[in-house]
Amino acid sequence: MRTIMRGIMIMGLLSLFNCRALFHRIVTGDHDGSRYTIITEETIAKIKAGFTTTQDLDRMFDHNDTQRWTFRQPFKVLWEDREYRIDGRITYRQIEYLPPQMVENGTVYGWKEQRYLTAYMYRNVVQFILIGHHMKDSMGRAIKGPLQNYDRSLFEVEKMNGFGCDRRIYEVVSLGMKPIYPEEFEKYCRPLIIEDEE
Repeated sequence: MRTIMRGIMIMGLLSLFNCRALFHRIVTGDHDGSRYTIITEETIAKIKAGFTTTQDLDRMFDHNDTQRWTFRQPFKVLWEDREYRIDGRITYRQIEYLPPQMVENGTVYGWKEQRYLTAYMYRNVVQFILIGHHMKDSMGRAIKGPLQNYDRSLFEVEKMNGFGCDRRIYEVVSLGMKPIYPEEFEKYCRPLIIEDEE
């Protein structure tokens, strides 16, 4: 009987180990989803770095976050010549779609404008926000919108500024996944992880 119980306990521990990502998401409420909200210039102006909390964001955007990540260990991010500690990230998304167009072989769907607001958090307080804004020009090409506050090159992992590593750090450290490119992770991302909290 003792051997059976030991076997059940070991299987339970192994299944918990294999379900680290699921466990983390259940405990923290983290998710990658497809919920949409409305992102206006007025709402963006209400977000104050160092003061606006996770709860404030939830109220402002009616709990319609597209993505929410909680990091098991904080990491360093360099934004506008300042280094931040980050332990959470919340993204909100707004997409305005074009009316469907009937073509010979079916229906074509497309978007007219996309807005993304990502709040980088530490201890549930906004440290700074990134705003992605894309629009379609008269020829149907995607162009950068006036609300966007960063350049896409910001996310190049080689810059070691934290932006190119946030997903990788989340997946490896918080969810227990193996890095897709282990050498790249060790070289560019691992040095950004803060091992000892203050």
